[in-house]
Amino acid sequence: QKVAVVYPAVLADQFVFRNWVVMKFFVSAVGFSMLSQAVLSTIDPETFSHSLDYGRTMYGSPRVVLGCSILGVGMAIAGSGPSMFMPAVAAGVGETGWLLAGGMG
Repeated sequence: QKVAVVYPAVLADQFVFRNWVVMKFFVSAVGFSMLSQAVLSTIDPETFSHSLDYGRTMYGSPRVVLGCSILGVGMAIAGSGPSMFMPAVAAGVGETGWLLAGGMG
């Protein structure tokens, strides 16, 4: 665990701009996502353009914004998020019980 991303303190420090480790992971994921979308839009432009409207038409923008806001607040309070739950359990982080309870609620 070189970067110790599974610990709640590391993620909490990310939210107050004291630690940039998690941000580096997110930025690399965004970069890969953009590259993937560029390739897919070149391979099949028509299908790709239809897929861009799916989230907005299926759920509506206010619902998506509300869901993302709730997720962000929960991550800030808990000091972790859905993608780090299993690594946190494996590392023996004590707050994982609260994360599980929040996810089940």
